[in-house]
Amino acid sequence: MSAAIAEVRKVLAGQLWWAFLLVGVGLSVITIVAITPDHVAAVASGAGTVRAALDDATRYWMTVYLACGSLIAYLFAGEFTDGQMQRSVLLHRLSRGRVLGTKFVAALLVSVLFGLVAAALAWLTPPIALSLFGLDTAGAGVDPEIVAGVLGVNILAGVWGFALGVLLRNPVVAVGLFAVQTLLLETYGAKAVPEVGKYLLTSVLGSLYKDPSPLSMAVLPALGIALAWVGVATVGAVGTFRTRDV
Repeated sequence: MSAAIAEVRKVLAGQLWWAFLLVGVGLSVITIVAITPDHVAAVASGAGTVRAALDDATRYWMTVYLACGSLIAYLFAGEFTDGQMQRSVLLHRLSRGRVLGTKFVAALLVSVLFGLVAAALAWLTPPIALSLFGLDTAGAGVDPEIVAGVLGVNILAGVWGFALGVLLRNPVVAVGLFAVQTLLLETYGAKAVPEVGKYLLTSVLGSLYKDPSPLSMAVLPALGIALAWVGVATVGAVGTFRTRDV
């Protein structure tokens, strides 16, 4: 565990992690500011509710997971291109399994950090944000299940990013694939073929933070499918790391 903590400290010693975190927070704020006026208009016309506005202002803190997964994919794919992974295996005389296990725990801890920041903001800021737009949220507290989902999707996205980084071993390719898969392929693919799309990773992550999309399902099945996706990717990453030259 001490080796994993050392890896986390190495990540946090640089400026890249908080730059990614600020981007994730900024994207969340922009999204919430963009959608809240529509909720205000809907509430004023009687077509919407403060509850719906509050839930959206909570769930869109999940956007931080895009930054979390991208950062981890970039960092751990980058360890192959800059020689850090090779040095860990060859110079420190550690088994490949131990090296990758240490890196995995470090990635998990960084994911938890991002998730906790996102969850804290999801818990604290929605009533304040809505009040700035003139909506009174008295009696309508933040949904803790959505907050838990925001935390969970960051952790899962971080592990997914780690697996992509180890599999692809190129930071640009890993981050590019993470972004294209999340924002384009799965988002639009799910809409094109919803019978299949509801089981894609992006869709099931949406179910965890109670996305009202018609593709959403109950939380427990969604969590099981998400864990299966992440588990298969992680097993694949472990297999390639053990068999390919570093």
